[in-house]
Formats: sequence, C-alpha cells, structure tokens
Amino acid sequence: SFINDKGLAMGESTCSPDRNSERAMTARKYFNENEGIWDCYMLQDAALELCSTAREAVEFMGAKITEEGWNGYPETINITDGTETWVLEAYGANIWVAIRVPDDSVFVAANRSRVDVFVENDPENYLYPSYIKDVALELGLWDGVSEFQPNNVFNENKNDNMGCTLREWRAITLLNPELYGDLDPYGDPDEYPLFVVPSEKVSVAKIHEICSDYYAGTQFDLSRTVEAGEFGN
Repeated sequence: SFINDKGLAMGESTCSPDRNSERAMTARKYFNENEGIWDCYMLQDAALELCSTAREAVEFMGAKITEEGWNGYPETINITDGTETWVLEAYGANIWVAIRVPDDSVFVAANRSRVDVFVENDPENYLYPSYIKDVALELGLWDGVSEFQPNNVFNENKNDNMGCTLREWRAITLLNPELYGDLDPYGDPDEYPLFVVPSEKVSVAKIHEICSDYYAGTQFDLSRTVEAGEFGN
C-alpha cells in the first residue's frame, strides 16, 4: 500500500486464476504471449508520482495498460483520494476495467478478482478499453450473449478457495450483520455483493477490527484450532 503527498492512496490484491478452468488458462496463455512492461508496483509508483486524484490515477494507469501492457498476475487495485474511491482490475496484456465505489459503500477483495459487472457508456463511474469485448469474443472467452462479467471472463476464480472467499464473507457480515448475517460461507461467492452498504458509518476502529479478525465466535474461530497453541491465541 502507498500514499502520496496529495493524499492519493492505493493498495493491491493479487489474484490467481483457476488452473482447472479451460477459460482461465486460455486467458492466461494470451496474457503471457502479449505481456506488457508495467507490473503492479511500478505502475502504482508512477501514478503516485504524477497524479493527485483517484480518477486521474485510474485514467493514467488504464492508459498505460492499454498502450504498453500489463506484466504479471491479475491485480485488484483499490485507489482513493478521500473523495472518490475506485477499483481497477488489471487482468493481463492490455485488458483492464475500473469501477467507482458508491459513496455509501465498502468494497472487499481477498486475492480474488471481483468486478463482475460491466457498465457501458458511463465514464463517470466505469472505465475500460474499447476493445475489451472484442478480445473476449476472439479468444472464445465469452459467447457474446450471456452477461459480460470481466472477472470471470478474464480471470475465472477458484470459487472453492475458502482462504480467499472466507475473508470476504467475514468482512461483509461484519460490515452489515443485519443484511448479510445469514450469508452462507459455503455458498457461491459469485453471489457476494460487489459493494456493501454498511449498517453504520465505518470508523477507523471498525476497519482495525475487521483487519484483525480471526473469525472469533464463528465455526472458523482460529483460537479453537491446534494452530492456536496451548494458549489459544
């Protein structure tokens, strides 16, 4: 995670494809054959040197991926300036999307590509390269008829990887237990909300609580496992 002197801040979450998925491996082959020059660290570094706002950073980073390509595994990058917050997902080669997080919402990602919506002709809230659907069709990653979900088209997730999905489940349920308290941790994570409207305004203490959580009081409570040692911590 980084922050610059303008208050522009960003972090990242590296996302691996499902190696048992033919679609994910087809996309990975294309990305490897068309690998660009910008890896996550260097692109974030350049954006923070040159940009002052989240929108400016998203536009800069998107343009660099379009023009010179992405290098490395897919990344989910959170970008904020205290006024706007965006999520940019870079999948590989020259493929990326970026979505603005609604002001009343929280976005949660745990090493899993999450942008499962595609919004056309709304540059105030959604940005993408003009050719993104054409590439998906050409590679056979999308049938041109079903809903276009960038994360599953270009980086199909391992939905059974609970090391990722369980962290998302926990954060979502802590943010709004009234609405999501019954969310099934063994259910389909593609049904997890992309944005969570919290039950109350989120404080710094609440963020600390979520990031420090070890599933206390749930069936996954780590203090009850052998890894917790004799002191249960």
